[in-house]
Amino acid sequence: MSPSSQKRLHISALLLGSILIAVISARPYAGSWNDGSRLATVESLVDYHTWSIDESVFVRTPGIITKNWKAAYPPDKPALAAQGTLDKLFIRGLYYSDKSPLPALIMAGVYKMIQVATGLKAAANPPLFCYLMALIFSGGSYVVAVFCMDGTMGVLGLSWKPRLFVVWSFALATVALPYAREVNNHIILLAVFSAIIFFATGYAQSGGSKQWRLVMIGTLMGIGYPIDLGTGPILVLCVTALIAVQTRSPDKVALALIMAFPWFLLHHLLNYKIGGVFKPANAVTEYLLWEGSPFNAGNITGGWAHKNAWDFLGYAVCLLFRPKQGFICNNIPLYLCIPAAVLLLRNKNARSPLVWCSLALIFGTWLIYAITSNNYSGACVSIRWFVPLLAPFYFLLAVFLKERPEYAIDLLILTAWGAALAVVTWSEGPWLQHVPRGFAVFTVGALASWLGWRLKCHLQIRPAESRK
Repeated sequence: MSPSSQKRLHISALLLGSILIAVISARPYAGSWNDGSRLATVESLVDYHTWSIDESVFVRTPGIITKNWKAAYPPDKPALAAQGTLDKLFIRGLYYSDKSPLPALIMAGVYKMIQVATGLKAAANPPLFCYLMALIFSGGSYVVAVFCMDGTMGVLGLSWKPRLFVVWSFALATVALPYAREVNNHIILLAVFSAIIFFATGYAQSGGSKQWRLVMIGTLMGIGYPIDLGTGPILVLCVTALIAVQTRSPDKVALALIMAFPWFLLHHLLNYKIGGVFKPANAVTEYLLWEGSPFNAGNITGGWAHKNAWDFLGYAVCLLFRPKQGFICNNIPLYLCIPAAVLLLRNKNARSPLVWCSLALIFGTWLIYAITSNNYSGACVSIRWFVPLLAPFYFLLAVFLKERPEYAIDLLILTAWGAALAVVTWSEGPWLQHVPRGFAVFTVGALASWLGWRLKCHLQIRPAESRK
């Protein structure tokens, strides 16, 4: 088969595979407070013309929907079905979602178009409403992220086998798979991160001659900022620094920031309209202390959240390696990033500005949440805040494999075990409240298989060296 035929086959398989995964993954209900809160805002904006979610079907549930196929919540979660979402703020006598408002506004625009075309009402048919929102925004983001990752591999000039391994590992062996099932900001931000890395890689490869890529980078930076107000500022700092280092041009930095500024402004104006503050409304403790609220000053994310430095250090390590939630533990192929980061930092040829930017994104996001949280991001698969970091992690893997293609088999071994774990978490959905089934078997199996392969490679190299 010719290279062009291989490429067409690969792209077709990737397109059909990722779309099929998105279609079968989307669920016809809100599976948690998290997506119920966001969907409540979308419904309220279109059907009740208000940011208040008091009238939403995701808040005012009948309490008897365990056998009602038109339920907003799944029948196997009766408490959720009875209570409705508790991710809400009490402001001036009304309830509002505690989620960032700008993504909900964009979703509401899409819902309005669907409603005009079909007459769909969320309260009349919650399953169809939930399915379409999950398919378009979470499933669609999954497809975009996978294609941007593949595009980045092509721009990097990664050889055929490592490219296949990296892209399909990203698509099938990570928590991107379960997060494609229900509406959440984290998979959307993964698509934004993946797109930024794709355009930034192309911009670097073109020698800065393609200005439209810089426009796209600035626009995506602006869109990404309000999706997660913990990660957003880190994203802006890292991408701005990347442009400054790559271009050494204040004009080009200004261009990117000008493209991002309208999104910054719109977010803060909406936030002020709802909560009367420019900082995140869910960081205002008074708004969270309504009667029956599950939140208190001890579990709110946003400030120093630890008893002492040792408590902080332990929590920071657990964010990556704790069995139930640890991000690397739940994305088994990322174990390869540990030696990859060391080798990349030792190799001057591989230390590009985009590599440093990726490392800064990972470290900065991990550090900010390690400092300001203590709840492991709640009941969910791994650490939901870190889902967007799959993009810079896999970019580092791609650069590493370009320099050291012999490690492609290592990635394949870890991917096989990671895919098994991802299928288990996919079956449960993103709002998992227990350790994934078979977690210990998959983890031990992956590390043992990887160690066995590395030992085999080492033993093969040593006799060859001794013969010389």
